[in-house]
Amino acid sequence: MDTIRLTVTQLRVILIHRQTNTKANNMTNWQDFKFQVQYIETDNLAFARRAFASFNGKGKKRQSAFSKLRNEVYVVRLDNDTSDEQDVLVERKVSIAEKHDCYPVEERSSLAQYPGTFTNVSTFRTLSDAELEIACNWHNTYFHYVPLHVSCYFMFRDMVKTFDAYKKDLTPKLEQDLAAMIQGLFGDLPQYQESVAEAFRKYHTTKYGIKGNWNDEGYAVALLQLYKRLGGKEYVPLTLLDRFEDLETYFDPAILNITNFTFEYQDVPRRPNPMRNLNELVAGKQSVVTLQDRVDQLANSHKWKKAVQVLQESDWQFDISRLPKVEMIQLGDILLDEDIQRILDTPHCAGIINPKSFDPALLQCLQCIKNSDGQFISIDGQHTASVLAGLIVAGLLG
Repeated sequence: MDTIRLTVTQLRVILIHRQTNTKANNMTNWQDFKFQVQYIETDNLAFARRAFASFNGKGKKRQSAFSKLRNEVYVVRLDNDTSDEQDVLVERKVSIAEKHDCYPVEERSSLAQYPGTFTNVSTFRTLSDAELEIACNWHNTYFHYVPLHVSCYFMFRDMVKTFDAYKKDLTPKLEQDLAAMIQGLFGDLPQYQESVAEAFRKYHTTKYGIKGNWNDEGYAVALLQLYKRLGGKEYVPLTLLDRFEDLETYFDPAILNITNFTFEYQDVPRRPNPMRNLNELVAGKQSVVTLQDRVDQLANSHKWKKAVQVLQESDWQFDISRLPKVEMIQLGDILLDEDIQRILDTPHCAGIINPKSFDPALLQCLQCIKNSDGQFISIDGQHTASVLAGLIVAGLLG
């Protein structure tokens, strides 16, 4: 969302009149309502367009999927706040994973090498509690010595959904047989991913004449088709076997020619998992540092030193007069250049005022340019401004 931030912002809504929060005293003229505007004085619309891109992604470090998940978990675990259903849901999913020695970590984190860790947080969030329970338990039972590969989530998400639809149990024997196949035919899930992706490319090229895009449903389908081809006896729903018909025939001939696969899983000795001590979602860092700490980090950064050197060797100078100004401006004085701003997303506005999540303290100030005619032209924040005006019209702003 372009103007509502789910992190603490430095700017809050300031009302121009102190009024009691009663409908009798509600403001009715939205044009007169003053709100904080941060602006640069310029007639340069090219600057405005570039600024819009910067405010909406370009030039901004986005919150990672893991960082978002971490904050949701901390709200519940550190702050003991269970008022948001989404936070509670995510924390419960993480607890299920942790119970089975599985741990979400940041992408490119050094922790991603440890057993049970996974970085595909987006896929993790799509699984139900029951699907997570089976997937994480399966990984911890049979592949506890390596990181959790994302194909595990895709496989069991599809299998659990389909077995449930047929009101059939995904049996422990089938789970063990599938683990034996992964171990005995591919070594691990990353190698299975490579093999099934290659099989899918051959399948799609033969059937449709083009390589086609990978479909994540292929993980479960190909493995179960291969399971039946090798003589597996456990029940498998036909809809899983019929999807991508004969996909399993495109695996390596060395696999297809096996006639007496025994489905025997070889136990791997279990060792203590360091993530039980390194998991930052348990208690967080519990520390607050000064800005000096970050300045010191920059001073020790090779990339930062190099970037500073480039500036020092150029003619560039920091122009303090270019810093934005902040002023309380009436909403009626805000103009919208439709060649800069996107189309108003009314469903997005409706979502913003969800009473379960809407908090005026999280509104960010409007971003504008102030031209030589004294007009304030919005660069970013039209949804915030529209929501405020709409609430005043509805008699909801006290």
